[in-house]
Amino acid sequence: MVLTVDDIVTQCQAALDEHTPALAVRDVLDQLVAVPALLEQALGPIEWGGLRCLHNADDLTILRLAWTRNRCGESPPVGCWRQRPPLQPYAAVLTRR
Repeated sequence: MVLTVDDIVTQCQAALDEHTPALAVRDVLDQLVAVPALLEQALGPIEWGGLRCLHNADDLTILRLAWTRNRCGESPPVGCWRQRPPLQPYAAVLTRR
């Protein structure tokens, strides 16, 4: 199965028509992050941390947020990052009604 950004947008737009859109969109996101390889195939690998807009419309905005360690190339404060588990990519979908 090949996943594209357009597929993600379509799934989220369909979720907006549900009785509880926020919960339906959350379910879509849960399904997407459950298979990281498919999500990476659609969005590409995380090379830099940051925020990228994947889709923006009046009723739906989809953002890709990637928070990476040492984003500025600086050494982390002692004990700050070393005790935390590796960070995972997150997807964010904002809905307006």
